[in-house]
Order: sequence, then C-alpha cells, then structure tokens
Amino acid sequence: IIVSDLPGQLARITQMMAKARANILDVMHDRVSSELSVRETRIDFLLETSGIEHAQQIEQMLKDAGVHLLKGEHSWKYLPKFK
Repeated sequence: IIVSDLPGQLARITQMMAKARANILDVMHDRVSSELSVRETRIDFLLETSGIEHAQQIEQMLKDAGVHLLKGEHSWKYLPKFK
C-alpha cells in the first residue's frame, strides 16, 4: 500500500487490520524508494487471514478508507493452511 508519510499512518492501518481480525506476520516500510514522492510511504504487509473471502474483505475495507492499494506481482496471494 502507499500512504501519506505522516505520523500515525502505520498505526491507523494496523488498527484497521486488527479490527478485521487479520494477523500481521511481517511488515516492510519504505520511505526512500525512487518510485515514491517525498511525502509518500510504501508499506508491504504479509497477512494471515481465514481465506480468500476474508482477504477480499480486508482489501475492500482499506479501499473504502482511501488507502492506495498496489496491484501486480506484489499484490496479495492466498496460501492455504496445511493441517
């Protein structure tokens, strides 16, 4: 995702994910990429969800909140749990 580089943005996004009951496994935070403007931050999340539908609900929740989601080779993928 790409958000404005302002204090509290990471907290805002992680609170939304917690409310949606997504388990955050990893976070990568990039403020210096040449692909970003001076006031943007890219945040990549690795999330554990209950399935594809849950992941799609989280994606929609973020879109509804005005979060810019990136698509392409680094977009979300569903990996089923093995028992």
